[in-house]
Amino acid sequence: MTLDESRVDLGFEGSTSVETTTVGWREIDRALRRIARSERRLEVEKGRWLLAARDAAVHVQFGFATFAEYVEHVFGYGPRDTRDRLRVAEALLDLPETTAAFAAGQLPYTAVRALTNVLTPANEDAWLADVTGRTVREIEAKVNGHKSGDMPGDPVDPDLRTFALRFELSPEHLALFRDARREVVRTAGHELSDEEVLATMCRAVFRHGPDDGKPPNKPPYQVFVTVCERCQGGWQEGAGELIEVGPAVVAQAQCDADILRRSSNGRSTTTATIPKSVRTLVMRRDHDRCIVPGCRNSEHLEVHHLVHRAHGGDNHPDNLAVLCSGHHAALHDGRLVIRGKPGSFTFEHEDGRAWGAPPPAPAQSEPSFVEELRAGLRGLGLRGPDITAAIERAATHVCHGAPIEEWFREALRGYRRS
Repeated sequence: MTLDESRVDLGFEGSTSVETTTVGWREIDRALRRIARSERRLEVEKGRWLLAARDAAVHVQFGFATFAEYVEHVFGYGPRDTRDRLRVAEALLDLPETTAAFAAGQLPYTAVRALTNVLTPANEDAWLADVTGRTVREIEAKVNGHKSGDMPGDPVDPDLRTFALRFELSPEHLALFRDARREVVRTAGHELSDEEVLATMCRAVFRHGPDDGKPPNKPPYQVFVTVCERCQGGWQEGAGELIEVGPAVVAQAQCDADILRRSSNGRSTTTATIPKSVRTLVMRRDHDRCIVPGCRNSEHLEVHHLVHRAHGGDNHPDNLAVLCSGHHAALHDGRLVIRGKPGSFTFEHEDGRAWGAPPPAPAQSEPSFVEELRAGLRGLGLRGPDITAAIERAATHVCHGAPIEEWFREALRGYRRS
């Protein structure tokens, strides 16, 4: 019997309502493709109804505290999945070609979810042409590192790239992780994202000595970086794999690191960016803790060059300061600005506010999720004053108590208009 002639029984074990029939593989394939197209058409319709339900505050009619709670009750989606689906549905309102391809079954939801992070009416045709014939995984990889409005051929921004990790834990180890996370946040003295918590835990593994449990006087990084002479891009080695990182990450690591250099003859040398004696002096001068006001972190410390080494900064103690890894990352990312010299430092936010001072009050009070809102806008490529201005404009169009999805939508609309 040939493959074309082979037939299988199609039925449901134990079912009395569905008769068993025999079908060939071509019929099976046609049925599956028909179901896939139907599901994708339903996804488009579902997205539009979700937007309508959110705007009409349907959840209030059923006594749900939030719209996300209502959607979880109806569809079983978690809050993050609900936010994603609302974002995709909102984006598709301005993307007719993508919507048509989605509804026709040419693109699965996961591909559309990735593409809507970069698509605009101006670049829609270029991206759709570029991803034709690609798998979902290839589309996600193609989009990763691009921001909204980029063209497919634009260079990737390493700072925008993200990677997903998934863990399956027993109840015992889940409890252990949650306790450890709580302790990391308590030590930091402020809330941390999942990414910051994981990075802090990983750094702790390499910082503590095996004997007395005290942090050794050595840099928190040992960095192997390959730098392209043409584009100055950087790649950091992790578990045998080179992963592209942005300039801010490389600069942060090189502030306080053992730099490994490999010569053409294959020999390697190690050079400390800060001499051990100088590092000891600076750590003791700053009392072995982060110097940022209000930070209680005395762990996961790094020594920062106030004038960056790339800009001619040296290892004089007056050019060095102790920061925790979280504030060090914020400084190199531009969210924290430190001015002055030891003993007379000033600390500012990226928009010029004194560190810790509240942002300028918009037309109405900012929502409790403002930091999550800022993080989301930053993830789309907005920076500093643009984020603040977008939120302020959104505040003039959003009702008090509106969900984060509505703030996010209005902030992006305001940013595009500007």
